Amino acid sequence: MTSATQAASYTARRRFNKELLRSLLLWLIFLPLMFIVIVPVLYMFSMAFTLESNQLKFPIEWIPQPATLSNFTKILVDPQLPIVRWFTNSLIIASVGTGIIIFLSTLSGYAFARLEFPGKNLIFSLLLFSLMIPAAVTLIPVFLLLRDLKLLNSYHAIWCPAAASVTGIFLMRQHFAIPGD
Repeated sequence: MTSATQAASYTARRRFNKELLRSLLLWLIFLPLMFIVIVPVLYMFSMAFTLESNQLKFPIEWIPQPATLSNFTKILVDPQLPIVRWFTNSLIIASVGTGIIIFLSTLSGYAFARLEFPGKNLIFSLLLFSLMIPAAVTLIPVFLLLRDLKLLNSYHAIWCPAAASVTGIFLMRQHFAIPGD
C-alpha cells in the first residue's frame, strides 16, 4: 500500500468515525425528545378508548381493558357539543381561506415579478417591511375595523384579514421571478 492510499484510507476512516459520533449524538438528543412527544399522544389514544370511570385510575392502563368506543359516540350524539358543525366550520374556513389566499397571492406575486409599474419596488419593500410588525400590534385595529364593517361573527371576519398574505405574495413573486419560466 502506498502512502497516498494509506492517507486516503485514514481520512475515510476518520470521516466515518466523525459521522458515526455525530449520528450517535443526534440519536442521544432526539430519542428523549421523541418520547416527550410520543408519550402524550399515546396517552391520548389510550384514554380515548378507556371507559370514563377508568380514566383517572393509577397506574395508567396503556391498553384499556375493556376497550370501548363509548367516548366517541357520547361526543357525536351530545346536543351540547355540535361537533359536526365545528368540523364543517373548520373545513369551510380552511378551504375557502386557502383558496382566497392562493388566488390573491398569485395575482399579486405575478404582478410584482413580471409587470412593470411605477413604485413597484417601493410597494414590495413596504410589504416586506410589514412582515416585521407583530400580529399582536394589529389585533385591536383589525377588530375595530371588522366591527365597524359589521363583519363580526362571520366567516368574512376570518378570511378578510388573512386574504392579503404578505408571505404568500413574497413566495409567489419569488416563484414567478425564476428565470426561464
